[in-house]
Amino acid sequence: MDKLNLSVNKRDLLGKKAKSLRRQGTLPGNVYGKGLESVAISLPTKEFHTLSRAAGETGVIYLKIDGEDQERPVLIHSISKHPVTDALIHADLYQVNLKVKTTANVPIVLVGENELEKQGEGLIMQVINEIEVEALPTDIPHQFEIDVTTLTEVGQSVKISDLTYDREKVEIQAEPEENILIMQEAQMPEEPEEEVTEAAEGELPEVIGEKAEGEESESGEEGSKEKSES
Repeated sequence: MDKLNLSVNKRDLLGKKAKSLRRQGTLPGNVYGKGLESVAISLPTKEFHTLSRAAGETGVIYLKIDGEDQERPVLIHSISKHPVTDALIHADLYQVNLKVKTTANVPIVLVGENELEKQGEGLIMQVINEIEVEALPTDIPHQFEIDVTTLTEVGQSVKISDLTYDREKVEIQAEPEENILIMQEAQMPEEPEEEVTEAAEGELPEVIGEKAEGEESESGEEGSKEKSES
């Protein structure tokens, strides 16, 4: 990755007053670090947005604060966004010592097209989306890539130990046998069963308003009796 540089200014507007900075195309932020005093800064919003997409949470950005001679190596710790417009609201940057190991969460990215999924016979279930690592800031991987074309059977999995990285420079903070993803059998949707009501064998259907041949109703029998008695 190319070196990422960003020039920023210190800011005096704090709290709610920092809203005016956003209208001017700048983003309120803070730089802090272990044993360092927090510094309030304003960042160029568009430029920072582009850099943040390139750096993610693992890429070092070299910050040049106006009035300071030395640039500051920082990692993006967090970015606050508006819940509706998704516009950037605030950024926290963590200053690191390039000679001291630090921890960071590295995302896992799946690459390639899996044949089992393509044919509807399998489904990849990813159980881990990012992994915490410890390394020097400049040795932190940008991402871990997993080639899903290697999964050819249901039941196959990819574990932490299967990842490719420089084991001399990077230490993963997870169990080697922990599954990252598993190839499962695709579940086909069940067809709804049709409800068919059939008469039992030998059972005559009920007929309303009619009587079988040779059968007389009670009222008919009673009428015959009355006639003979009279």
